[in-house]
Amino acid sequence: MNMQGCLCYLNSKKSPCHPACYRLILERLMRIDRLELMDAPYRNESVETLLRMLFGALDKENFAGARDILSKVEAQLGPDDPEVNRAQTLMAFLESK
Repeated sequence: MNMQGCLCYLNSKKSPCHPACYRLILERLMRIDRLELMDAPYRNESVETLLRMLFGALDKENFAGARDILSKVEAQLGPDDPEVNRAQTLMAFLESK
């Protein structure tokens, strides 16, 4: 389940929250904690570089290149990572225009 699925699940007032939602929320909180309190990088430099390349390709609307980079990012971070979901959503939106 991705973050968008969690929001849909939560908005439908189903209780208790789906376990995958707890995991995603916890990952977000841990990221904030690491960045703000420990001043440690959340991702290694190679992943940060891939993410910059991915969103740069999306900015230029280079969807073929973005898909290639997205597959590499998804292989490293997993399909439920917030940045993967953000890139997929942005690409779908830009392609639909």
